Amino acid sequence: MSARLTRSDTRRGFAMAIVLMLLAVSGVVIAFMLDRQANQTRTVQREIESYTFHHISRGIQEAVEAWIRSNGNNPLGPALSDDGHAFDLVVERGQTVEVYFLDAQGAVLAEFAGLTGDSLDMAIDILQQLRRAENRRTAEYIRREGPVAISINVAPEPVLRAVISSVLDQIQTNALVREIMTARAAEVIDRAKLEAIFRDADTPGANIPKLTALLATEPVLWQVIAQAKSPEGVWPPPRGTIRYGGLALVSTGAAAAGRNRSADLQRSSSMISWENLSEQP
Repeated sequence: MSARLTRSDTRRGFAMAIVLMLLAVSGVVIAFMLDRQANQTRTVQREIESYTFHHISRGIQEAVEAWIRSNGNNPLGPALSDDGHAFDLVVERGQTVEVYFLDAQGAVLAEFAGLTGDSLDMAIDILQQLRRAENRRTAEYIRREGPVAISINVAPEPVLRAVISSVLDQIQTNALVREIMTARAAEVIDRAKLEAIFRDADTPGANIPKLTALLATEPVLWQVIAQAKSPEGVWPPPRGTIRYGGLALVSTGAAAAGRNRSADLQRSSSMISWENLSEQP
């Protein structure tokens, strides 16, 4: 017995096909509308975050500037705790912002704009020494801001070697690097300790003034980190750690007389850069 399609069956099949097609079109339209709404929501959220970032970060920067000024012409290092903590800032609704200063002068300067004369020659020579020794790893040991001098207390060994070998021969360089690495493993190197290191390494006296200028015991380039600590009992909980940060150029004490291309620009602010470092959810 064979099955036969009636006219009503044909009409029902045609109607079903139309319904399925309309459902598919509706699905595409709805998906497009939802995607467009999501994009608009993200755009609005970015604008709100940008506005919030501008005002919050400006307040934090002003607090950082005020703290730097309150320190007078004294080196920043002694005013910091062992982990670099400088001060706390209490903002709205009892939220606390912890501000840290970290030595950011441990790399070789690779941006030479504003340098002239001996400063330029030294900067070029040091970078060339680094490139010869480290080749493809050079990028790990360079920075774009601050003075030619590197911070003796945080510079990695390849950076120390690049700086010292621009002044001394290989044997003298090895001796001085060894003394520095041993000394700073025990204590922070200050100017008096550096002079003792030169003596222990039998560094030629004629080279000591140049090395002293290149091995800073008082850094002027600092990484500033402002991290918000949420008050207890806040709901909903924060989506991630709120952090702002940037570079600050702070010339104090003897370091103010160092070779610093940025200090000569008469900045109205100590801050060179500032950005949102918050963790994304």
